[in-house]
Amino acid sequence: MDSNDGQKLSNTWGPPHAFDLVLADALYATAPFFNCLGAHRKFVLTVGKDERRNLYQDAAGLFRAVTPTDGSYRSRQCQWWDFPDLQSWPEIHTPVRVVRSLGTHSVRRQLSQKEESMSSEWIWATTLPQASVPVARVAAFGHRRWDIENQAEIYRDLIPAALSS
Repeated sequence: MDSNDGQKLSNTWGPPHAFDLVLADALYATAPFFNCLGAHRKFVLTVGKDERRNLYQDAAGLFRAVTPTDGSYRSRQCQWWDFPDLQSWPEIHTPVRVVRSLGTHSVRRQLSQKEESMSSEWIWATTLPQASVPVARVAAFGHRRWDIENQAEIYRDLIPAALSS
């Protein structure tokens, strides 16, 4: 991803009209991408993986200092941290919101039939406003991005097989 990718998106398709939110992988967590979508009055939500970013480091410090909100997503019990209006990413022309979801759920192991508790952690950076998009909705959008990626992998595997037969 280079610094012109956001502008390439705009030049290729023009101002996007058919959507309000882009769900993207951490590779798209770049200032040009965020700024391009913001210039077209679109929101963005990306996975937060880059521990070197000031934004991530600032949010991680806040996670330790703030009590989370309890919630649920699908069959998972969750704890959510929600930090709006962070200014830790000065290259982005708008404040960024960071949401962390720590979820636990039970799985039954096939071989042993024992039930086991599993946990997962997700962190998202977004421009969605806290006033109109509650933390539960942000978490649902973030998980939906993963669902879309998993579906794409299924189709990516099926299409070549279908074309070769």
